[in-house]
Amino acid sequence: MLNTYMELNWIHYPQEKYIECIINEDLHYRTYNGGNLILKYFQGDIVELQFNPDNDPWETEKHWLSEQFPELGTYETIDVPDEEQETWMITNNWTKAFPSFGISQDGDYLDRLQRLGSFQALENFETVIHNQEHQVSVLEDSEGNFWKREWCDYQNDFYNQQPCCVFPDNPGLKSITIDEVVELKGQFS
Repeated sequence: MLNTYMELNWIHYPQEKYIECIINEDLHYRTYNGGNLILKYFQGDIVELQFNPDNDPWETEKHWLSEQFPELGTYETIDVPDEEQETWMITNNWTKAFPSFGISQDGDYLDRLQRLGSFQALENFETVIHNQEHQVSVLEDSEGNFWKREWCDYQNDFYNQQPCCVFPDNPGLKSITIDEVVELKGQFS
């Protein structure tokens, strides 16, 4: 299996429309568009890490993070040619999308920002209502709180948990009350 374990914790600030990853008091990252442009705040300076498919500065940055902050975990690129990815997935009994950015220590897919795939895919929630026809999705977290997922017209699907390259304008989950859940269940269950 892979030895890529670096996981980063990004926090979503939906009102301000950005996500942020705080490494320490001198270093944090912020993106307003799901990672296309990542702002690095380091010791009072701001550096723009603009996505470029030919030479992505965020890839270089993840190597630097891994070297400077080993407690974050190791980051190594996964360089498997497209034509060999299916073979790799069969050999490794992998059923999710190809893990281009690594696999966590617990065996979870990591996305480009090094977030857990299960987090982005809302696997830590129970589905209460899922009605694509009427574009209504309600989830319950482990603490009994209810959340509504918004619909994304351009993807013709519900948004995932945080902004990403697929959903750069993701508004995030909206907290709703039990009364709202009961009303929605009556309409869409």
